[in-house]
Amino acid sequence: MIFFTIVVFLLVVNMTPALLAMVLGDRGNLPLDLNLALGNGRPLFGHHKTIRGFLGAITAGSFVGFFMGFPFWVGFTASFLSMIGDLLSSMVKRRLNIPPGEPLMVLDQFFEASMPLGFFYKTGYLSFPLTLVALFFFVVIANAGSALSENIQVPGSKNRIRLVRSSKQFKQWRSCHEPLPVVAGYVNFENSVIFRLAFEGFLKVTGLYEKGIMNALNVRLKHVYITDSRLPEAFSPLKILFVSDLHIDAIKGLSNRFVKIIDPLDVDICLLGGDFRFRMFGGFYRTTHKLRQFVKHVHAKEGIFGVLGNHDCLEFAPELEDTGICMLINDAECVERNGARLWIVGVDDPHYYKCHDLEKALEKTGSDDYKILIAHSPEIIRDCKGNEVNLCLCGHTHGGQIRFPGIGAVYTHVRVPRRYTYGLWEYCGIKGYTTSGAGSSGVPVRFNCPPEIVLITVRRFKTV
Repeated sequence: MIFFTIVVFLLVVNMTPALLAMVLGDRGNLPLDLNLALGNGRPLFGHHKTIRGFLGAITAGSFVGFFMGFPFWVGFTASFLSMIGDLLSSMVKRRLNIPPGEPLMVLDQFFEASMPLGFFYKTGYLSFPLTLVALFFFVVIANAGSALSENIQVPGSKNRIRLVRSSKQFKQWRSCHEPLPVVAGYVNFENSVIFRLAFEGFLKVTGLYEKGIMNALNVRLKHVYITDSRLPEAFSPLKILFVSDLHIDAIKGLSNRFVKIIDPLDVDICLLGGDFRFRMFGGFYRTTHKLRQFVKHVHAKEGIFGVLGNHDCLEFAPELEDTGICMLINDAECVERNGARLWIVGVDDPHYYKCHDLEKALEKTGSDDYKILIAHSPEIIRDCKGNEVNLCLCGHTHGGQIRFPGIGAVYTHVRVPRRYTYGLWEYCGIKGYTTSGAGSSGVPVRFNCPPEIVLITVRRFKTV
């Protein structure tokens, strides 16, 4: 029925600018009004009305309309009028002193729909009564869609504010669900099935696969010693159990190996560096079940703290906290001992989602307090301007997972110098350690790069 076809057509035009923003983020988002303002200083349209969205909606409407059976010029004209109506609504809202992006029911959708619907009425596609009905349906559906996009938020505490682009939120939502197109898992490098199957096949043909699996299960306990004059005397020595990249559901028997290592240890703090699961998308029941068993065997006086990695979506956080892990998502927690304070600071994934906000995470901390930063990837150092933190613990690189003697890692999967991708390092007065990780991802094998659980001892020494 032509009535429903036209309503769907208008909804496609309406959604195109938002979809382009989700996919492209900040790329090509030049404001349509070129940041021009009227005499009273108010913007003409607002920064959210972009040339990209305007042209994209007209282009999408022209082609979608053609495939729906309209002549190309009809789809183009209706799309153009819809965008002109949208700009008219923005102009009215700016004159009413309503900020850009602030929703206003009916006005947001009225001109955007009434102008193209008037065109469809004049060209004989709709009768006048059907034009009014189509207008009503469009306003209701488009307003509901706008409200849904504004209000769908992943649960989190009020202290864990995350200001991120919609494209990042879409990536996070997608990673908690099975990918809709089958091809998604084959072309995404972060979780490429093609690469995994090809490399796994090569290892099996050469007889190296089983050896690589055995290496991945041979998790070791590594002792790391750090001295720092800034550590409060009350906390010295500070024993930290640091575990990153567990990928706890990757290989059968891996979680049992973890438990054997951590159960005898008594530490002050346990820090988890993210990437709790093996896959990057789908549910996480299997992962949380194994994590509960893991957490039961952690003996940490001051608690267990964790951050999200590129394999962990935001919806995963409440499940992780239910296991007994205090998740720090651009947030910090204070530990006090004999009047001295120490802060555990955690940021969201700085590698794939790029939702990290170090400035936000440090808001509650004092400038003279000792601060330990947990970040999934050493790429966080690009946000460190100096001595904001004292100790930085990272993972993600797996130390390369496959290393050649005299050469090192084949691939580190981060955009920082290699000296920050494994072991101890210093950067702008910050002491740091990047672990090779406890688990394995991609193809779960390791060669010349053993997995590790790290026991870090930080001692205070007095400067002369």
